[in-house]
Amino acid sequence: MKIINRRFDLDIINLKQNLLSLLKEVKKEHKDALIAMETQDFEMSKRIVETDKEIRTVAESLTITAIWSIAQQNPFATDLRTFIGYMNIIRDLERISNYAKNLSKFNVKYKPEIKLTSQLSGLMKKVFKMMDLIGESINENDINKAYQAAEYDIDIDNRFRESMKNIVNMLKVNKNNDQLSQYTSTMQQLKYIERLGDHLVNICETIVYIIKGKFYDLSSTKISE
Repeated sequence: MKIINRRFDLDIINLKQNLLSLLKEVKKEHKDALIAMETQDFEMSKRIVETDKEIRTVAESLTITAIWSIAQQNPFATDLRTFIGYMNIIRDLERISNYAKNLSKFNVKYKPEIKLTSQLSGLMKKVFKMMDLIGESINENDINKAYQAAEYDIDIDNRFRESMKNIVNMLKVNKNNDQLSQYTSTMQQLKYIERLGDHLVNICETIVYIIKGKFYDLSSTKISE
């Protein structure tokens, strides 16, 4: 039994490291999508759309490996909870990667003006900070950083509302019908990024579940230790 549990411990460590690598890759994918918009590098945007398929493949592979490990062994309840939690996080990261693909397709199709991309980049920088806190929380098994990351979603929501208001004001000044679709599509991308923040909150909730063994709604309530 000790040998089996020790092997499962190693499986957990490996899955954790692969999860952190996936998180890093998803963050890089979004940063690249942002750079492509800011520099109007449309070929780079096209490559990101293709890279998204690779991330999906990695996520699916990690999930299958985790399921196989659970099926082959008899883990303790806490170990099983950790494995299931990591699998949930991998699923959320796979969904989050879709937003980088959306940004890239948007860039290729609309070739947005700098004043519009600046609204998107301002919001994404908030997301990157949240991702960093989540990575630190998982790596260090630090529940407080999961709470901090979840609370950071408030900044994302506030910036989202501010950016939406800015674009509405731009629309009032620029009533060119040719630009209307570009502006409204930018607003849709802002909404996608705001939803991305919600997925990150889900990850924070899963981290708390792994550590505490209970699910808490971090989107509306601050949970203390």
